Parts: sequence; C-alpha cells; structure tokens
Amino acid sequence: MSDPFLTLLPGLPPPLDRLHDGQAQVWRGEGRIEPGRSPAARLALWLGGYPRHERAGPLRLVITPVGPDGAVHWQRHFGPHVTRSRLTRAGARVMERFGPVTLVLHPVATGAGFALTVAGARIFGLPLPRVFWPKAEAREWAEAGAVAFDIAARLPWGASLIRYTGRLRPA
Repeated sequence: MSDPFLTLLPGLPPPLDRLHDGQAQVWRGEGRIEPGRSPAARLALWLGGYPRHERAGPLRLVITPVGPDGAVHWQRHFGPHVTRSRLTRAGARVMERFGPVTLVLHPVATGAGFALTVAGARIFGLPLPRVFWPKAEAREWAEAGAVAFDIAARLPWGASLIRYTGRLRPA
C-alpha cells in the first residue's frame, strides 16, 4: 500500500518511491528549520506543533501506516522536538493534519520529484477562506540516492511562517 503522495504521483524516482511506499520506516539525515518570528507565525506554528526556535542538526522521520485507506502518520524529529502529522488522500489532493490544522495539498510531478501548493486549509475542521490560506513553495526531489526537501510557507500577507530544508536517507 502506498502513501497518498505515491498514489497520486506514480513513477517517482527511487528514493522518493521508497519514502512514500506506505510502509513503516525510519529515515535520518540533517535539516534546518527556520520558524517565522511574527506573532501570527508563532501562533500558527504552535497550533501545528512545529518548533518555535531556529535550529540545524539531526533530523529523523518516522513513518507509520495507520489504516486500510493508505493514511500514514509522520513524526518529524527536529532534535528533541517532535512534529506529528497525518496524511490522507482526498480525490486528487493530499490532506495533512497537524493538530487542529489541516492543509489541503496539491502535488505536481517535477523531473526529479514533486512540488506542492496549498489548495485549502481548515482549522478545527472548519474551512478557512482562501484569503487566510498559507502560501507554500514546497518540493521534494531525489539527489544522490537521498530525498532532499525544501519546504517554505508564508502567511497570506507575505510574512514568513516556516522554512525547513534538508536531506534524508533510510535508517
């Protein structure tokens, strides 16, 4: 069983195919996280369970399948901080829930991987008007046998929400 990204984007390069194969697995690497500093960014990061302080260092990703529908739990370990999310497929979109915040993501294949845009957002299950959706520049790609990622999000008015970058390999 594949995770929601692989079901929508078959034929990804081998490292991405393995990361998104829907199996229980652990990946390790290095990463950098740069949280936004505005009060609105701090609130959004707190709601989503992301670290509020900048850091670079070890990164661990634990993936656990959670049901027959292809849903998976991701636990991102940024040093001592753990950010949890649940990914599910909804038609041609991926829903990623971080605590009370759910993002509707639209994945698009690129030559070496895929990019994501935000196609909707909910808080406590209630849809947010488009004017409140975060803007994302997010991508994953294969690089020298590893999965590289660059995830950047901005608040609707342009202030930085978060950026995290890095590379992961199977543990």
